[in-house]
Amino acid sequence: MKKIFLCMFVHCCVLTGSSQEQEPPMLLVVDSTWTKEIFHFPIGFAQTLTYSGYEEAHFPPGWGDRESPQFWSYAFAWYIDASSSLTASQLEQDLQKYFDGLMQAVNKEKGKQIPPSTSLLTATEIKDDTALFEGTVHTHDSFRSRAMMSLQVRIEQQFCRATQKALLVFRFSPQAFDRAIWEELHKIRPLIELCE
Repeated sequence: MKKIFLCMFVHCCVLTGSSQEQEPPMLLVVDSTWTKEIFHFPIGFAQTLTYSGYEEAHFPPGWGDRESPQFWSYAFAWYIDASSSLTASQLEQDLQKYFDGLMQAVNKEKGKQIPPSTSLLTATEIKDDTALFEGTVHTHDSFRSRAMMSLQVRIEQQFCRATQKALLVFRFSPQAFDRAIWEELHKIRPLIELCE
């Protein structure tokens, strides 16, 4: 009887502890029809990204539909500890690690060697502790087409020296930057003020 009581007590403590875990503050203002996921660093599928913080990812309803203009278009934000702003070179490496890990994790084709991802970014604006980057990610689509694809990417970075935090907003789409989906992606904006 004591063992049963002890097991029930431990079980209740575990449930109470996990129910009190709070979701981290929202980072982005996004259309309510988009799906949200939170990943804490180190992210399960990208353990080589050694940041401390979390990712908030948002997916539109048409993300997985090849016929939709929203196909493979999505956004995520990283809220991470950082001692300085990240460079284009660092972000290129991070995106390669991220997509390599993601595509390996979801690959269902046994024995298939997933080609490595590549990324090329250019800083389009750097001012004080903010920066904008633009470029492409070439990666394997292990989710749908099971072939290589190119994603256009825009990254908005804010760095706060006082708190040693960085907020990076990543927007992706296989469509060119002049397509309508980018208007939708640019409506997504940061919800937090980094240095306040």
